[in-house]
Amino acid sequence: MEIKEESKIGSKGQVVIPRTFRKYLDMQPGTNVIMKLEEKGVVITRPSVDVVSDMERIAASGRSVRPNPHSYVEELEKRWKKTRR
Repeated sequence: MEIKEESKIGSKGQVVIPRTFRKYLDMQPGTNVIMKLEEKGVVITRPSVDVVSDMERIAASGRSVRPNPHSYVEELEKRWKKTRR
């Protein structure tokens, strides 16, 4: 699948990611992206999921939670599918 949209660079060097792209990639305000300079242009991707960092952040929050491995696996599967789009 190939979708193209044209955008302008603003006075501060900012480019708006088109709404259709943001919706398809489930990008909300504050979503981190990786920008890679290639010979023919710039490629914008989402960073891969870092399970260790997620777990460390949860542990550092100090909240007591009862682990449910099934729900965590489901969440990881959802995140994995989003990165593969």
